[in-house]
Amino acid sequence: MAMFHLSTNPIKRSAGRSATASAAYRAGCKIEDNRTGLKHDYSKKQGIVKTDCFIFSNGQKLNIDRAELWNAAEKAEKRKDGRTAREVIINLPHELSEEQRQSLVEDFTKDISKKYKVAIDYAIHLPDKHGDQRNHHAHILMTTRAATLENNTLVLGDKTNIELSNTKLAKLNLPKTQEQIVNLRRHWATTTNKHLENAGIDRRIDHRSYEEQGSYYLPTVKLGWEASALERKGISTAKGDINRQVANDNLESYIINTELESLKEQLAKQQEEEKERTIQTTKPPSPLIPEPKPKPKPKRVEAKDIDLDKHTQESFEALHQYHNQIVDGISEGQSPFGLNMIGKKFLEYIDYIGIEAGSQLYDRGLDNKKLENIDEVISTSKTLLANVDSMSETAGFKNKDFIKLYEKAITSLDKVEVEFERVSARRSTPTQSLQPATPQNTPRLR
Repeated sequence: MAMFHLSTNPIKRSAGRSATASAAYRAGCKIEDNRTGLKHDYSKKQGIVKTDCFIFSNGQKLNIDRAELWNAAEKAEKRKDGRTAREVIINLPHELSEEQRQSLVEDFTKDISKKYKVAIDYAIHLPDKHGDQRNHHAHILMTTRAATLENNTLVLGDKTNIELSNTKLAKLNLPKTQEQIVNLRRHWATTTNKHLENAGIDRRIDHRSYEEQGSYYLPTVKLGWEASALERKGISTAKGDINRQVANDNLESYIINTELESLKEQLAKQQEEEKERTIQTTKPPSPLIPEPKPKPKPKRVEAKDIDLDKHTQESFEALHQYHNQIVDGISEGQSPFGLNMIGKKFLEYIDYIGIEAGSQLYDRGLDNKKLENIDEVISTSKTLLANVDSMSETAGFKNKDFIKLYEKAITSLDKVEVEFERVSARRSTPTQSLQPATPQNTPRLR
């Protein structure tokens, strides 16, 4: 699903960095640094979708020369530890098309340029071919000084608000730097959600942490390029182990909290039914409804050991386990209340498997064997779902809660089936040049 990521850090000489080298690398071009005489040539760099370099002057967007801009930025800073640029890295929703992602970046960077009166130089990058194939992202370089055109000459003036010290910001009655960064993150989430809504995509991102959202989920840790490289080679790392444990804990929290919500709904339903029975005692009895004819007894099933990630395989096995518990419960005459609890767990696993199968399509969907395995998971899950739906009518435990969860589960499977067909079609295209990607818990931005 769409995820939130926005990070920002200064390009500063004290760290051995320069604005000219940073711009050349991100835009995949050649820039000569007039201050040092160094030539930064990254014209052979691949995976760059679009670049743009501009300022706003008198309310109009004007394109400017990239090399001229960043040489001017280097010249404007006299200190050895001077900050020559600020970089903002954003993750772009993979649910959007390439054109929609470009439009999103264009709108966001225009807003930054107007707000801080800075020059902007951005580059949209494709996912790393060895990483998470959902990891579309953009690098945005902004000047640390206000940029204007005077007599068709680019001039960099005073430092922008986000570059001032908190002491000076307080004297000017302006928000602290960290507050400005929070506002920047909020604006990115708002802009992204607007574009997702306009595209008819039912996904949203949130700039707040899980704790601020009041969520029971735990955050993962950033792998970094070294750990990411090792994990792609199948070598476990300490950070990778932490993220795998977090994934397990979040799955357990998801199931527990879903069960708690179901129990609350069940209690409320029982109270409502008790109230209804009290009212019905004053009414004449309704005519009896004939019992439906018994249907063939469903059979127990076993989960196949197919090649999936550990968590999805375990969930797939649990799905069969709850299916068999329903079969046994019906044959043993278990109460509707007990069957309801098992049925809800079954449906929750269907929903979870739909989500995870969809995620794996992005991670490994270009591999024929993986496609066959995910297709089998979808097909088997739908068969079990239809079987349990049929059994529920015979056993008399189907109710509003069941129907609500059933609709959610079938929706999850339908969505991943549509995505499966899309990925399968893309895999069958002869001109396909992408390679299957190894699953990653945290997308790595370049």
